Amino acid sequence: MDINMQWMYENRCQKVVTALRRNRFDAYYVPDKDAARQKTVEMIPAGASLAFGGSMTLFETGIVEAMRDPRWKLIDRYAPGLERPQLLEIALQSLRVDYFLTSANAVTEAGELLFVDGANTRVAPVLFGPAHVILVIGVNKICPDLASAQKHMQTVARPVNCKRLNLDTPCVAAGACQDCNSPERICNSTVILHRQNTRVNDTHKIHVIMVAENLGY
Repeated sequence: MDINMQWMYENRCQKVVTALRRNRFDAYYVPDKDAARQKTVEMIPAGASLAFGGSMTLFETGIVEAMRDPRWKLIDRYAPGLERPQLLEIALQSLRVDYFLTSANAVTEAGELLFVDGANTRVAPVLFGPAHVILVIGVNKICPDLASAQKHMQTVARPVNCKRLNLDTPCVAAGACQDCNSPERICNSTVILHRQNTRVNDTHKIHVIMVAENLGY
């Protein structure tokens, strides 16, 4: 990467890390996807149970493959041949793991985290349950404010993910969210985390790894 672009990406990520920490999230900066994978590996002790939420970022960083090491007790939603009942059981088990790994769809410069979900199997463990949630987020998901973050999800995250999943939704044809009523719609819920609750729910901790590299959608 051009060193000047790297400087800009680092600067943006560092500012968001500061904002996230101000909002009581545990936040870290890393320069690239390899460092993101290494940071994730270092954070999870041997013997811990873990699960994934749907995330292209985890694939692009190599985190999915790294977590298949036998030192951890992985509940693998990406294992081949799983049928719907098995995936639903995995989703339920994901609420009780030690570490839940996924990404967010957007993060604002003020340190707010945004998610869009279809069946809530990703946002549910982010909100409550696992002892630790690790969110790995690329610099491309940084948005100036909540309005621009919502726009990013409408014009990028929603249609691109529908295209990736080969869904028959209006946004695939139009190239942007149409706020449809399709049964295949994957943007049924939108969740915004403004702060981390450390007063009541101190057994559920959210960690954010900001990566100075474009990752996911």
